[in-house]
Amino acid sequence: MKGITLIFCILFLFPSLSMAQQLNSVEGDGRFYSRDDDTLSFIKKQLLSSAFRDVFSKELKEMGLDSDKFWRRYEEKFQEYFTPIKESLEKKYDIGVEGGKPDTVKFQKALRQKRLVLKGRYGRLSRAIPQYSIKKMSRSPQVPNSRYLRLKAKVNRKELHRIYLQFTSDNPERHFSTLYLSTKFQLVDTSWIETGVEVESDFTQVLSNHWREKLEAQLNGKVDRIVFADAGTTAQIEAFTRMNTDARKAMIGNKGAADSEEGRVEEAPDVLGDDFGSSLWMTLNFKIKKVKENTDTEKREFELTGDLLLLDLLNQEILVHDDFPEKMGIYSFNQPKEISSGLANAIFQMPLTRFNKLGEAVLQARDNMKRVVIDVIEYGNLGDINSLMKLIGNNGITKQFSPVIKSFTPNNVKILLEYAGDDADMMAIIRGLENKVLGADRRIVFPSPDTVFQLALKKEGADKEKVSPKPSGAKETTKNQAAPTS
Repeated sequence: MKGITLIFCILFLFPSLSMAQQLNSVEGDGRFYSRDDDTLSFIKKQLLSSAFRDVFSKELKEMGLDSDKFWRRYEEKFQEYFTPIKESLEKKYDIGVEGGKPDTVKFQKALRQKRLVLKGRYGRLSRAIPQYSIKKMSRSPQVPNSRYLRLKAKVNRKELHRIYLQFTSDNPERHFSTLYLSTKFQLVDTSWIETGVEVESDFTQVLSNHWREKLEAQLNGKVDRIVFADAGTTAQIEAFTRMNTDARKAMIGNKGAADSEEGRVEEAPDVLGDDFGSSLWMTLNFKIKKVKENTDTEKREFELTGDLLLLDLLNQEILVHDDFPEKMGIYSFNQPKEISSGLANAIFQMPLTRFNKLGEAVLQARDNMKRVVIDVIEYGNLGDINSLMKLIGNNGITKQFSPVIKSFTPNNVKILLEYAGDDADMMAIIRGLENKVLGADRRIVFPSPDTVFQLALKKEGADKEKVSPKPSGAKETTKNQAAPTS
């Protein structure tokens, strides 16, 4: 494995584009009023849930997101999920059943227990807290059932951002949360030992990690994360694909429902979760065939073939299918590392051309996404533009605003804005940025009251006369968008 890794390090001397995020440390307080028959384990889980909620509220506000809106939407969706469960309990205990013998006491106890347990799991919010430590856990001397817990949590902001979108986005069904990457290698007339590989996973894992980095670069802003699907995850995805369309969509309708995991505690690994319906699945299949071997020259010749398949898991639509051009390689089997490194590099290169075109396929799959171009006709430096794009993205987060620089000159920058939902809402959000101050000395100005597709970052204190609009051709829309009125 060291030989393979070394070759990749030599070939790709670029910083990793890992999606791992720096974890922020946040303290949170949890409170819960227990009952005498509550177990200590149950009480602790409720305290943790309360403390996590406090942590999330603090982090959402720190990130500039609407914490109140998030929890309001969360409560609404939980209530929708819990209503049929409550109705089932009512039937079980004859509540409201004509001629029945209602057991109100047992019903209320079971209802409370079920609600608290399921709410502690709902949405799997704890996946945004990979680590935490409990600092204090106590009960009130005056009111023994009043419990308190303080913890210090490590928060993955990127995961929290995904959760926020899950509950607040107006178009969550076409927001791709994950691209799962599965790889398969088939050996023909050879063995891993003959390819210079002692352990198969050493070879395949290095390739998968580097492919994932390339995919992250190409799909940044289009897919939240790239996850290597091990055998277990691949089996789950395959089971999901075998479900009929109605069953898959029903599962997505209950997205965030409780699962078998009762919250991640202490050391919580990254949770793949049940987001298959909002995800893509890429399979890379390769065949390594030994063509011939020359014992005199100590050379082995291999034929390499492969294909790529990209699937939208919700509707089973094939977005991309490509057969890679055949490759041949001759390597000295006197140097096993030469064979393994040569094969690894050759196989690694095979899908890269297709990778460069995946972004377009993903955009087409997100058919509810629209695009416009905003002309910035005056600015100070690119730092101003980056601040503007961050502000636009934060203000339009529930519309999935995704601004990127399309082109720039010293006097003009064009920002391509991808968004979801109503055109009027999009324009209202952009117009709402008027007179916002960026940095120390730049103010957002719209030269014309008739359009939001042209703006200037005016220097504070400069002449505040209207900027003369420049011809821009500012708007650009996708084929399924009615062009916004400008």
